[in-house]
Amino acid sequence: MTAPRMVREVAQLWQQGIRSAHRLDEQTHGWLGLLAGAAKEALKPGSGITAAAIAYYALLSLFPLTLLSIAIASFSLGPAIEQQLVLQKLEFIAPALGQLFGPNIDIIIRARGTVSSVALVGLIWSASAVFYTLTLTLNEMWGIERHRPVWKRRGVAMLFVLAFVGSTLFLASFAGS
Repeated sequence: MTAPRMVREVAQLWQQGIRSAHRLDEQTHGWLGLLAGAAKEALKPGSGITAAAIAYYALLSLFPLTLLSIAIASFSLGPAIEQQLVLQKLEFIAPALGQLFGPNIDIIIRARGTVSSVALVGLIWSASAVFYTLTLTLNEMWGIERHRPVWKRRGVAMLFVLAFVGSTLFLASFAGS
């Protein structure tokens, strides 16, 4: 077999593979192309670092969220909230949280007004970092060149947090009734 003929056959096989992939994509109503595009984006350089940053900021938001949850629960259930029940729920979420908060739950409940406001500010700031990083990543993925000033990006991220946390707390207030 000559080299030009081999090149021609490889090119034909390549074209046939592309046609087969397009047919398969049409049969799956675009899901295959979507998955292939997602895999392609996930394997780009820097995507692991971005995912790690989002996970880090989400984990960083867990502490103020827990403080805020305990303070809100003590407002609705009163200062006689059962410490063992709170520890049990915290251990379900993350095993280390029970050890971290165990001796401090009474202090958190007694200072719930101050703790609530500090936890809310901490939650908004640390959780906004998740949305801030997510916005930067999505802008980079979609090739958006226009960049807002940092204060606007952080402000939009805080609005996302307020909308998400506010709606979650609003819906959670109906869960007990």
